[in-house]
Amino acid sequence: MNWLDELMTTIELLQGAIFMGILVGAVCPLIGAYFVLRRIVFLGVTLPQVSAVGVAFAFLIQGFGWFGLSPSHDHEPGWVPLAGSTFFTLAGILVIARMERRSDGRIDAGIGMIYALAAAWSILLLAKAPVAGAGMLNLLKGEIIAVSPFQAVSTAVVFAFVVASVVLFHREFLLISYDRDLAISLKKNVALWDLVFYLTVGLLVSVAVLGVGPIMTFGYLIIPPMVAHLLVRGISRFMVLASVVGVGSSIISFFVSYHLDLPLGPTSVAVLGFVYLAAWLFAAGRSAKLGKWRRASISGAIPGDSDFGKR
Repeated sequence: MNWLDELMTTIELLQGAIFMGILVGAVCPLIGAYFVLRRIVFLGVTLPQVSAVGVAFAFLIQGFGWFGLSPSHDHEPGWVPLAGSTFFTLAGILVIARMERRSDGRIDAGIGMIYALAAAWSILLLAKAPVAGAGMLNLLKGEIIAVSPFQAVSTAVVFAFVVASVVLFHREFLLISYDRDLAISLKKNVALWDLVFYLTVGLLVSVAVLGVGPIMTFGYLIIPPMVAHLLVRGISRFMVLASVVGVGSSIISFFVSYHLDLPLGPTSVAVLGFVYLAAWLFAAGRSAKLGKWRRASISGAIPGDSDFGKR
């Protein structure tokens, strides 16, 4: 029973990280589903990286004491990194939204450029920050080592708001994501709903990055919806399954991380990769079997309706 006692002790020590992982696994796929529908999947990796720039910038100005902010020497992020993450994410969202509306087919190139710049600046700003705790440096690398009560509460509140927005505005979000031309023909205010959607995304990403880092945020935004897209049809089942995949993968990742002594964040994304591979193989096998059945039916190997009529 020693291993069980050790496991329970580890769960108690990392309960904040486990709680955060389950929250991210449940909610991020709901928003990521719209990214898949919009065919701008790369946005899912760019926004967490932009949010990381905000965290790094917040540590820089706090470390130098600019704007009257006093340096913080603890390892728990407070309101300043959260504010920096939110501000940069929302600013990036507005820039990308404008690019999407004025796009002439090069939206992916613009998002890719923003990602490259954000990745570079997050490293440069952290390198010059006088105070950047090892915990936050590990967080930005995708390692979840501790979650403060402030992070847990703020994440739960923001994620509850995000889920409420998805439930209340699902029809509008779906319409502008799946068929913008139809939304325009129905005289929907596409620009307004785009703004509401992107603000919701910005809040989700900024808090998620501060809690679990950009790597894990990106993984849960994109991979669970891609898994669900392989397995089910219908928007409701697609989004529900994506969320279920996220939660299940988060729980499995904890045990894998524990047994192999690996950081939880990157382990979660790796587990999601294996889940996607299994789903792809299953979908490919199902498609091949269905195709074989149809070919056999056409060739007469399997009785059709006319054959039953002769019996």
